[in-house]
Amino acid sequence: MNKVMTWCLTALALLLLAACTQSSNLNIPEANSFFEKISENYGDIANGQIQQFDNVYITVHYTLSSDDFSVQEREEVFEQTRNFFESENIKEQIVNKIGSEYDKSMLNEGFTIRFQKPQSKTYWVYFQDSGEWTLTEYKPE
Repeated sequence: MNKVMTWCLTALALLLLAACTQSSNLNIPEANSFFEKISENYGDIANGQIQQFDNVYITVHYTLSSDDFSVQEREEVFEQTRNFFESENIKEQIVNKIGSEYDKSMLNEGFTIRFQKPQSKTYWVYFQDSGEWTLTEYKPE
């Protein structure tokens, strides 16, 4: 029960933080090429970008062009994105771009992958909780 409560509180905190905090987009050419390939392979992804929140959190944000994006496709894109951003080369490029000493937490506990539906405003966020990737879905009321 405590693990579930911790997970829910962590997810809620991340969602609130992302909603209330200004972000800046990071322009990393190798990541931009990765996003272009993902968009080509998965037609429902309009674009992808890296966003930085408060020098503490990094989010890969995918905007979907359709509400019909399947669970299987989302899982495939999540895995490809996770693997790409866990590479040391990309981590180093992000740290060099942001010039931050917070790289360990930003690219671990502070790293999320988000998928945003265009019509319903529903989104899914993958985040790490105690080293495990967890998925949460947010549906505005």
